Amino acid sequence: GAWGPWAAALVQHPGSTSADLYLEPDRQETGRPFLLQLRFVDGSTASTWFDGGVADPNLRMPSAAVQVQWLGQDGGDHVGFGPGVGPDGLQDLHLTLSNLSPTVGIDSVTLNGPAGLAWTTGVNPRALSSAELVRRVDDPSKADLYVQFNQDLAGQSFTTQVVYTNGKVDQTTFTAEHTDPTARVTPPLPPPATIAGVSAQWLGQDGLNLTGPGDVHLAVKGLPGGRTVVGATLSNQAGSAWSYQPGSPSTFYADANVYALGFRRAADPTRADLSFGPVRDETGSTLTLRLALDDGSMAVVPIAGAASDLGKRAPDIAATSVNAHPGDDLNDLANRFGTVRLSPGVYNLNRPLVLAQPVTITADPGATLLFTQGANDPTWSAAIKILKGHTTLDGFAVRFTGPIRWTPGVNYGPAVIGSSDNFDGVADDLKVAINLTHLDLESPPVATPWEEAPRLIRLATAQNGRIEGNILKGGMVEFLNGPWQIVNNDFQGTVPNTYSYGVFAGHHTHDLVIKDNTTKSVGPSGKTWRFLVLTDGGSNNQVINNNISDIGPRDNDTIASLNAPEIILTEAYSLRFEGKPAALSTDGRILQIPAPQGDAPRAGDVVAILSGPEAGQWRRIAQAINPTMLLMDAPLPQGDYLVSIAGGFVDETFQGNTIDTRGSSVAVDLFLAGNHFGVKVLNNHFLGGDSAFRINATPTESPVHWGWSHSPVFGLTVDGNIIEDALNGATIEVEHGPQIKTNKGRVYLSGSVTNNLVRWTDSFLARHPAPPGLTVGSQLSLDPGELVVSMGGNAIQVPSTYSQGTPLRIDAGTVNGQDLISAKYPLTPWIAPAPPAPTGLALVQDTGASGSDRITKDGRLRLDPMSEAAGYEYRSGPSGPYLPVADPSAFLPLGLVQGLNTITVRAFNASGTRGPESSFGFTL
Repeated sequence: GAWGPWAAALVQHPGSTSADLYLEPDRQETGRPFLLQLRFVDGSTASTWFDGGVADPNLRMPSAAVQVQWLGQDGGDHVGFGPGVGPDGLQDLHLTLSNLSPTVGIDSVTLNGPAGLAWTTGVNPRALSSAELVRRVDDPSKADLYVQFNQDLAGQSFTTQVVYTNGKVDQTTFTAEHTDPTARVTPPLPPPATIAGVSAQWLGQDGLNLTGPGDVHLAVKGLPGGRTVVGATLSNQAGSAWSYQPGSPSTFYADANVYALGFRRAADPTRADLSFGPVRDETGSTLTLRLALDDGSMAVVPIAGAASDLGKRAPDIAATSVNAHPGDDLNDLANRFGTVRLSPGVYNLNRPLVLAQPVTITADPGATLLFTQGANDPTWSAAIKILKGHTTLDGFAVRFTGPIRWTPGVNYGPAVIGSSDNFDGVADDLKVAINLTHLDLESPPVATPWEEAPRLIRLATAQNGRIEGNILKGGMVEFLNGPWQIVNNDFQGTVPNTYSYGVFAGHHTHDLVIKDNTTKSVGPSGKTWRFLVLTDGGSNNQVINNNISDIGPRDNDTIASLNAPEIILTEAYSLRFEGKPAALSTDGRILQIPAPQGDAPRAGDVVAILSGPEAGQWRRIAQAINPTMLLMDAPLPQGDYLVSIAGGFVDETFQGNTIDTRGSSVAVDLFLAGNHFGVKVLNNHFLGGDSAFRINATPTESPVHWGWSHSPVFGLTVDGNIIEDALNGATIEVEHGPQIKTNKGRVYLSGSVTNNLVRWTDSFLARHPAPPGLTVGSQLSLDPGELVVSMGGNAIQVPSTYSQGTPLRIDAGTVNGQDLISAKYPLTPWIAPAPPAPTGLALVQDTGASGSDRITKDGRLRLDPMSEAAGYEYRSGPSGPYLPVADPSAFLPLGLVQGLNTITVRAFNASGTRGPESSFGFTL
C-alpha cells in the first residue's frame, strides 16, 4: 500500500482457495493479535483478525546460519589478551567465519566460553578481551577472526554470536582444540649491519644541481671503497625525505612521495656528492642520511643543517620593468617584463590574468583590477593565475563587475588568485617565493541567493611564500606545504549571499606562521564559519596573536548550520600501527614492528609509548628502512611496552590569540582533535561559546574501522590561558562514546595544565549558574590512567556576589600522580597583581624663554613609562622633604641659583610603592 508497510509474500496456486503468507518478523512474537486485510482484483475486500504465535526475528534458514572453522595457531598475530587493540608477540587463535550475510555490515562478533571467558570485536562496552575481524574483500560472506588467550582452550565449548548492523543476530557453537598460550610469533630478521666512519658535510647551494636549480650540496666521505651504494635516503626533522633509488625497478625501499636525491660517486671511491632541493631553512637542524650498500650493510650519518634559500630553486624575475596605465594589456606586459608598476586607476580585464613567467606586479595607491566575464565567455578557474615561482602581487585592489561562472571540478575550488590547477594543461613548475602583499581582494557578487564564495587565494600547488598586509573579503585562503608567512591580514567577512568554510585552510603544512591577523565583518556580509583549519598533520606551525571575532555559528543565525562550530580546528585521526613492537635494537635507534594495520610508517611519524614506565613519551621516525623497520631520530627506551605510530601535528604553537564567540552557545573556540605531539596552547583569551577549547585524543577514523582506537595527544602544554564566559568551560579528554571502542591499560593523553584563569562575568552567571570551568577526562572512561597530566596554578575570577562552586572537574584522569574519577574541586581565587613599581623619572628642561620666575629655564618632570605611575614628588638638593607634584607638565619653582643645582625626583604607583630616586644637576 501507499503508506509503506514492509514487504510480504503471498503464495497461491492457481484455482486454489487457500494461500500461504510469509513475512519477516521484526521482533520476538509471543501471540499478539493481527489484522489481515485482503484486496481482490475486482476491488472487493475482506478482513479478519487472528491470533499470532511464536516467531524469532533471528531464526535463520538452516542453510544460512553462520559457520565456524577452526584453523588454530597458524603464526598470525593481530591482537593481544585484554581489551586493547594490536598484536602482542604471541600467536593468535585463527577462526574462519562463513555463511555471513554478504551485503550487511557487522557490528560485533563475540565468543563466549565457560567461566566468563569471552572476546569481542567492535565497541566492546564490557571491556572484554579484544578480537579482530577481517572480512574478506573477495568474498564478504567469509571473515577471519583472531583472538588471544591465556590458557589451553582444548575441549571447551564456545558460542559465536554475530550482530549485524541491521539488528539481526546469528550464532553457532564450536568446541575448541589444543592451544598454546606461550607460542610466540617468528621473530623478525635482524636489521642491517651499520658501518662506521662515514660522514657528510653541508656545502650549501653551490651550484651542484644534480636534481634541479638551488640544490644543497652534501659531501660524503669514508665510504668503503669496494662497495656500491644501492640506495640512499635523506630526511629532515620536519618529516620531509629525499631518496636516491638506482635501477628500474629499484630494490631500495623509500617512503611514498619522497623527493629526488641526487647521487654521484667521486673519483675517490671513498667519497660521493649528493644534492637535494631544500624545502625549508635548515639552520640549527639535524638531517639524517642513510646509505645502503650492496653487501646489505648501511651507514647512518647525522648532518648539521645550515641556511638554504628556497628562492634559488626557481628562476627569478627578469631585470626589465615597465610602468602600466589604465587601458594597457596587463596580460601582455606581465608576460614580457619582470616588474610591472601600475599607475593609479581602473584596469579593465575581460579575461583571467595569466602570469606565465616570474613577475612582480606592484602598484601606486589607487590601482584596481576590474574583471568582467562575458555571457558567452568560457568559465574561469581563477581570475589571476600564477604559473611560476617568484611571483609578487602588491598594492592593488581586485574587483568584479558582476557574477563569475566558475569552472566546476577545480582542485581545491575556483579562486580570485590561484596557482596552477588541474585545468591548466601545463607543467606543474615548482612555485616558490609567492608573495601576495598589501592587496585589497573581494570576491565577485553571486548570481544565486546563497552559494559558497570562491577562494580568495588558492595556493595548493605552491611551495611557500608570504601573504601579508592584505584586506580580504570573500572566501578562504587555502595553501599546502611551507614555509608560509601569513601575517597582518584584515579579514572583513565574505560578500553578501555567500558563505565560506573558513578564513584560512592549510594541509600538510610545515613552518607555517599565522600571526597578527584580524577578523571582523565590515559592511554587508555573508557567513564565515571558521578562522583556521589545519589537516593531514604538520610540523612547527605557529598561530600567534590573532584577533578573531564575527565568525562562526551564532544563536541568531538565520541560515542552516554547516556543522562547523570550531573556530580553530586541527584534524589528524589516522594511525599506522598500534600494538607491541617486534624488536628494538640495543642502541634504541631501530624499532621493528609487525605488519602495520594502516599505511606504512614514514619519515616524520611519531612513535608514542602507550604503556609501561615511559608511557606518555614519544619519538619521531627519522626514516623507514622498510614498512616494519624504523630508524628513530632519538633512541627509544628499552622495555616491554605498547606503542602507536601516527602522522599528525608536531611542535604546534597556539599563543596569544583572542577568540570572541560571545553570542554563540555552540561554538568551540579552539578544537585540537587527533594526533598531537608537543603542542603548546599559551596565553590565549577565549570569550564565550560552548567551549573555550577542547583538546581530545579522538577516536581514529582509520585503520580497521572508525573508532578502532584513539589518536594520541602527548607532551601537551596548556598554560596561561583565559577561559571567559564559556558555557562548558574548557575540556581535555580521551574521547569516548557509544560508537568508540573502549580501552584499558594504555595512555592516550599526557601533558600539563597550568596557570589558566577561568573568568565569569555577572551577566554570564545570571544566565548560567554553576557552569563548569575546566574539565579533565570523560565520564564514559573505564580507566583514569588513560589520561596523565600535571596541574597547578589554575585560578578563577568570579564576581564577589557569586560562589565559584566546583569549576574544576576531573571526570577521569591521573592528575599529579593520583587516579581520580568524578572529582570536583574549587579553583584558587584570582588576585589582581600589584602594579609594578615605577621606573625612574626623566627630567626635561624647558627650551622656551619663559619660566615661573622668568629668569631661568625651569625644569619639567616626565615619567618613563607613564602607565606605571599614579603620582610624582620632588625635592631640591640632596636632602629635605619630598613635595608632591600637582601638575607634572607645568614648570616647577625649583629655586635654582647661579652655579650647580640638583633636584631629586621619584614616582609612586597606586599601591604607594615608590620608584627609585633620580637626581639631575644644572649649572647656571
